[in-house]
Amino acid sequence: MERMQYQNSSSSGGMSRGRTTAPTPTPVLPPQQTISRNRRGVGDEEEVQEETFNILPLHDMLADHDALRFPEVRAAHAALQVVGELPRPEMPWRGGMDLLDWLGAFFGFQIGNVKNQREHLVLLLANDQMKLQPPPEPIDQMDQGVVRKLRKKVLKNYISWCSFLG
Repeated sequence: MERMQYQNSSSSGGMSRGRTTAPTPTPVLPPQQTISRNRRGVGDEEEVQEETFNILPLHDMLADHDALRFPEVRAAHAALQVVGELPRPEMPWRGGMDLLDWLGAFFGFQIGNVKNQREHLVLLLANDQMKLQPPPEPIDQMDQGVVRKLRKKVLKNYISWCSFLG
């Protein structure tokens, strides 16, 4: 039988019933994954930059990461690189920037949010591409049907709301 201990509670002025137990351990989350690389991938330790990522190291497609070996992931990432004839935002535009960088610059989204949304979109596109039977040819390019299906799914509620408003 568990033994109860009574303690004098100074805040309430009365007696309170408390248990003597060991403190519960605080859960420890694993540290964020990081990749240290310089621009060429080797050598110069003075130009090393660290990037954090959740699941996919999309900032470095040459990294040795298991998820980057899937052609569907590479195809989804490459599909986001196409910005077409969108007007350039009022910021320095570099060659490695993609559609989500454009949205972030144009609407002023936080950089961390843009990174998370990029990774989420790549995973959604790659997952839908992997489900295609038979696999599309060439496999390292996004199937347009996958993009249309995802766009329709994501914008379904918005389109419904707009038609409700008239």
